[in-house]
Amino acid sequence: MLKRLFILVITLLFIINKAEAQQTIINIPSTEILAKGKFFARNSNRFRPFQPNPYILSSFNLTAGAGFRTEGFFAIIPINITDQAGNIFEEPRLDLAFKSALIYAPKTRLVGGSRISASLSIAITPLTFSYVLFSRQFLDRGPRITSGIYLANRDDFFDQDFGVLLGFEQIIVKDRLIAAIDWISGNRPYGFLAPGLKFSPVKSAFITLGVLIPNGNRARTGFILSFAKYLN
Repeated sequence: MLKRLFILVITLLFIINKAEAQQTIINIPSTEILAKGKFFARNSNRFRPFQPNPYILSSFNLTAGAGFRTEGFFAIIPINITDQAGNIFEEPRLDLAFKSALIYAPKTRLVGGSRISASLSIAITPLTFSYVLFSRQFLDRGPRITSGIYLANRDDFFDQDFGVLLGFEQIIVKDRLIAAIDWISGNRPYGFLAPGLKFSPVKSAFITLGVLIPNGNRARTGFILSFAKYLN
């Protein structure tokens, strides 16, 4: 029972949280890539404070620019699972990822990446997620539109191993505020939608606040609040 519950939770995390430490639009990867020697630290919090099925998932992780238009990511992420009897179990996972660009111009980008997530306490097949994204910014302060595809390994809860990623970002206040929305097809009838705002109180840091909307009857609406800072 616990093993099956863990698979469900970690799979839902993969569907609604494809790149929680690497730079994202709201919920899906962005086409941003760190320069060599740069670091990106992030605290990501996903939560649902009300019934039914309240939860809090918090992680701290680090992304590093490796050069050659490539970045890598490492994290050990604790997952707290509550079973039907109210018992709480902690199931940590190890996440490793990279993202690399084939085209990386100021307005036009083509990137690909991959991520693997393995349980450190339960013997199950690691979940994998790979993607290719193309983005284009229109005008100097116009919108950036992102589209792409992904491939994930399949298990009992991954009805779909191939899907679509879409994103839209618009600068509201230069260097301070961006409105964004993204969508991933996932295994819901109408995919996962995530609208939100990204606020930068100072140049090297930003706060993301978004709503996670699973458009189907197999999951509940949640929220994301993250704090991130560029280092060096």
